[in-house]
Amino acid sequence: IRFRSENRVFLDRKQVTVDTVYGELRVKVGTLKGEQWNAMPEYDDCASAAARHGVPIKLVMQAALAALSVDDSLNRRPAKAQA
Repeated sequence: IRFRSENRVFLDRKQVTVDTVYGELRVKVGTLKGEQWNAMPEYDDCASAAARHGVPIKLVMQAALAALSVDDSLNRRPAKAQA
């Protein structure tokens, strides 16, 4: 019989909106002690933008992550609540 102990860390999560050539896209950001550890663009936002522009969704997701990495306070803002 083997036993092991594991620890789990929960990231603080927030959602921001970034401006891209495909329009405004929401991105979920996970942070720990103020440091960004993870980011994932909202799939539905990226899928609709990809359909509108006739490009692969992967390209739109890459654009969202690239826009997030730009250290520009005008480019990042809290996401608006959806109805």
